[in-house]
Amino acid sequence: MKYTVRNHITDFLKMKKMQNETFLTHDIQNLSNAWFIRFNYRLGSTETYTREFRRMRLDDIVEVEKLNRVNKEQLWRIKGVK
Repeated sequence: MKYTVRNHITDFLKMKKMQNETFLTHDIQNLSNAWFIRFNYRLGSTETYTREFRRMRLDDIVEVEKLNRVNKEQLWRIKGVK
């Protein structure tokens, strides 16, 4: 199976759900750099990760709750991941 941006985000969100932690939008964007540091290539740009996270919310693949903004950035709580 080819690993995709969606798979990477899904794994991250499942981990956050297990830890019952909140996360900021930039945490999703940072996944791009984390992958590059580990494997020396990118699955996608930070913008690609942001777009895919939005798509996953719209397609009901993930259920998140918007919390208060922190320094002009959205804070999220993961409620469910398919």
